[in-house]
Amino acid sequence: MYRWWSDGNDATGSTLLAGRRPRAQSPKPECLVKANQSRSRRVILLAVTRIGRYLARLTPRPARVCAGGALAACLVAPLTAGQAPSVPSPRSPAAISIEQATTITQGWAYLAQGDIARAAERAAAAITSQPRSGTAFTLVLEVEIARAGALAALDAYENWIRARAEEPAMLRRIAEAVLEESGADARDPTARLEAIVALYDAGDPEARSQLASAVRDGSIAETRLLAARGDPLAVRQLATALGRTLPNPVTTIQALGESGSRLAVQALVGRLSDPRPEVRGAAADALGRTGGSDTIPRLRSLLNDPSSHVRVKAASALFRLNDSAGLGLLEELATSESAAVRLVAAEAFSPRPDAAWEDLVSGLTRAGEPDVRLSAARLAARFDPALSAATLRSLTGDGNQAIREEASRILAAEAVDAGADLPALRALLRHPDGRTRVAAAGSIVRLTS
Repeated sequence: MYRWWSDGNDATGSTLLAGRRPRAQSPKPECLVKANQSRSRRVILLAVTRIGRYLARLTPRPARVCAGGALAACLVAPLTAGQAPSVPSPRSPAAISIEQATTITQGWAYLAQGDIARAAERAAAAITSQPRSGTAFTLVLEVEIARAGALAALDAYENWIRARAEEPAMLRRIAEAVLEESGADARDPTARLEAIVALYDAGDPEARSQLASAVRDGSIAETRLLAARGDPLAVRQLATALGRTLPNPVTTIQALGESGSRLAVQALVGRLSDPRPEVRGAAADALGRTGGSDTIPRLRSLLNDPSSHVRVKAASALFRLNDSAGLGLLEELATSESAAVRLVAAEAFSPRPDAAWEDLVSGLTRAGEPDVRLSAARLAARFDPALSAATLRSLTGDGNQAIREEASRILAAEAVDAGADLPALRALLRHPDGRTRVAAAGSIVRLTS
């Protein structure tokens, strides 16, 4: 094993030492190793092409044929340690040397062949020669991801970067590796699906293909996730499923509501007469997100529903559709002595926030109940990120584990400042909760895109 950082005693500051910083790790499942190596090879093929272009730009014209030959030799001929060609070295002082470029290119080629040990040797040689080289360290990063996983790459990155500013592209690659590993790990099904969705949102073609295939196969969990993102096929399938008898249709209704698609309206209207109040309430809320003026009469009729839950959901949906029929009920809730009831009003008024709403939410971040403060902090992120983050950080020390974990997830996913919080998100990549790690990785990918 190599260590890609200095022990502080060497002259160059980059000596590669045997061993690794001690850290207890559980064995990596074989499926994660294969997933890392497969994705790394695709990254490598692109990187090799870019390195060839880079060599062409840096090398003086008489030497370009030699540089191109060196690159070709690395890719097509059997690679051995003694094959690095000797190339004339006239270059600008800031340019990478042909020897260094050849070493790095050979490392990428070994990775593409699956020969991680030899790739690691080339990476070690490259980073020893130029300790602060981003080009060399990019190879180091991919070697660590393929060999030992995302957290090993994070170790190497943190020791390479030290106290310097973040390198967004490198941190993004580590975050992608976290998502790739989580998306291939069936031991935490919820984190797995959230990781696949984060990759899907980032435009990852494998994730998009995987979710589309699951929808075609009728997998309900994946179909809900894609429907919530407005995928027409997934919305149609869920709407059809909602017309059948489902043991617990609420999550399906919620996904259709999040889709915002008019394709869901007919199926949702049908659930307004469900005998269960939680189903009627969910359908009313979803229609507030997907319906139009044609659904307002049906929602108004629910203001007389025997269930207070349904009445509030109907009033909230009408407010979202710019109808004031239920406004009086919501205003009454906003003045309740109960913080939990005031929170219901704050969530109902959130689609059209104003100064009064901000005051209401700010007050709820100081409520006595941790779960109320948690939900209020999520709302506060829209107008006061600092207040939201401070509230969430205080809740990460709550005595209730569920509150602690949810606060960390929200902090990772929603209450971050793009300029200042990459280091905080990087720290959350080590969080013991898998869903928090996924949320942090997803935020890093979004912030560095």
